[in-house]
Amino acid sequence: TTREGGLKVLRDSAVYRTEKLVRLLKDERLASYRVAAPSNQQALVLYEWNIDISAAVLATSAAVEVLVRNSMDLALQSWAVAHGYEDWLEVAPLDAKGREVIAAAHNHLRIKPGVQAEQRPIPAMTFGFWRYLVTTRYLTTLWMPSLRYAFPFGTADPLKRREQVHFAMQQLVFLRNRAAHHEPIHR
Repeated sequence: TTREGGLKVLRDSAVYRTEKLVRLLKDERLASYRVAAPSNQQALVLYEWNIDISAAVLATSAAVEVLVRNSMDLALQSWAVAHGYEDWLEVAPLDAKGREVIAAAHNHLRIKPGVQAEQRPIPAMTFGFWRYLVTTRYLTTLWMPSLRYAFPFGTADPLKRREQVHFAMQQLVFLRNRAAHHEPIHR
């Protein structure tokens, strides 16, 4: 073949495509994949698998976050109603940081088109807020009287269950953030 024809064959080859992708992805991005895989081609296969598993992590974490949030909201609402209050958002013994999150969620709803004025801001509150509610800061004020009932399937000891829930929520945030920021999660 001519030199030009040979170059076309090379450009169309899997080796050329692999090497071009490797150059475009850069060494920093592929470093952990190269440690785990002996060749550039295998590193790219692992990279692609990481993309697929990251998508699955994001889909699953989105569902888990909604279920956790709604379970916690239900437990807190039951606690408030049992004590003669209409909504836990108005009476929960939150610190300034917690109140700021609720205020920001209310403001977010006010500027969002098509939202009813009476709509509760629960969906607009970050998962970080819900994770914050299971820290030791709220052990006696929220966990023991209310939030422990949002997680009925953990260990029987409510103090250990709070630790387990807090750890699981931290891990979920860590994994979700790595997936969302295109970081390797293949390990």
